[in-house]
Amino acid sequence: MDVQFARTNRSKGTRPMIVTNNPKETLEQLNSEREPLYEKIADLIYPTDELHPMQIAKQILDDILSRSTTD
Repeated sequence: MDVQFARTNRSKGTRPMIVTNNPKETLEQLNSEREPLYEKIADLIYPTDELHPMQIAKQILDDILSRSTTD
């Protein structure tokens, strides 16, 4: 949550849903509402807090390739 808040807070004012008196609290509320929905429809879930975007992309590509060879 802290990493997501830091990322979204870099460009203040560009995230209309969290332009509130307490943007961190608003983001936490949005996450608590959305996370169960996202998990319900996700085929794969990746923790991304400490990873570089290229690391995440490689993980996703590796998983897609491994799934296509097992189908």
